Amino acid sequence: IDRTTGLIDPLTQSAAQIERRIRALSPRPGVHVALASREVKLLNAIVEPGETSPGTVLVVNKDGIRIGTADGVLCITRLQSPGKPAMDAWTWQNGARLQPGDAAAALPANPE
Repeated sequence: IDRTTGLIDPLTQSAAQIERRIRALSPRPGVHVALASREVKLLNAIVEPGETSPGTVLVVNKDGIRIGTADGVLCITRLQSPGKPAMDAWTWQNGARLQPGDAAAALPANPE
């Protein structure tokens, strides 16, 4: 198991698949995704039903960051930026200024 095992793609994976991977790979190597072009490690998330726009930030509020996946909505409740402490999603977004409509995308397997 290495870092590439924890790379997810909201365009092709369901919310349930991503949530299970978060639980399986926590704390190391972790699950990584790009939110508005910022790499983050997902530490906790909840699966929610609903029609979505895969790969898009849908809602940002104190309950979490909801992103559309290939099947369902993933509500991210806890995450971590590289080199920073873990924090709840609302605190992170206050610094990142994430907005609905921003991209939630896969990271490259071999970052340069």
